[in-house]
Amino acid sequence: MSNDKERKVVGVVLAGGLSKRMGEDKALLAYGAQPLVERQATILRQSICDEVIICAGEKEYSDIRDIYSNRGPLGGIYSAMIYFPQSILVFIPIDMPLITSLTITSLIREVKKKNESKKISKSNVFPLVLMNSKREKEIINHVLKENRELSVNRACDKLAVSSGELCVNHDELHNCNTPEEWHYAKHLLESING
Repeated sequence: MSNDKERKVVGVVLAGGLSKRMGEDKALLAYGAQPLVERQATILRQSICDEVIICAGEKEYSDIRDIYSNRGPLGGIYSAMIYFPQSILVFIPIDMPLITSLTITSLIREVKKKNESKKISKSNVFPLVLMNSKREKEIINHVLKENRELSVNRACDKLAVSSGELCVNHDELHNCNTPEEWHYAKHLLESING
């Protein structure tokens, strides 16, 4: 598929973290009867992704395994790039339950229109959409092999990933790393869903 507008779009839920601050696996936290891992996958399916996968290292609900173990979200990103080499990849973290499919769809459309990888904003990395070029894979592989600062932000700087031009509700980008942050997110979800 040489035309980027025709490239397959793969949505990836990054769920491989240890959830130390939460005290339990964030992917299995339930909102209603639905675990967060299913909720995030559903949000991606409701956008314009052609396929959705879970990248969770060695966890039983993972669709792919990490190429490099214990490398955090960047390791998951690289693994998805290897498994889906000709795709546009859309990454959302497990702990961002307020993100909407509309925001993800808008970011994917912007990426396709500009033909360049984008993160959601200057201050937020996720959602992150990568064109998955050979150059991008090489840069992320180099960062992973250095095994120093495995920051997704640092990798985005090295890749010269631009920021999206979307107007996004700040609550959509709320991360849940602690029980208090998860409680707040559930409160917001209940107010949105009535």
